[in-house]
Amino acid sequence: MVEVFSQDRSGVLYRLARALFEARLSISLAKISTDGSRVVDVFYVTDVDSGGKLIDPASIRALRRSLREALERDPQDVESSA
Repeated sequence: MVEVFSQDRSGVLYRLARALFEARLSISLAKISTDGSRVVDVFYVTDVDSGGKLIDPASIRALRRSLREALERDPQDVESSA
């Protein structure tokens, strides 16, 4: 399970889903919630290769870093690459 708490802005959900895809994770369920300017997104994911949980500490750290970077991207970068 991946929980993300962030400020809402254009392209947040796309950037998060893209980061999960690039980490080779499959989203089996997503719960998306926006309360004013705050986003709480929960993704239930499995590793594409093993079909199981992401348990390797290095992979988890890399995913956290990737999600943070995705949230820091300028929304215009998303529009120009889509």
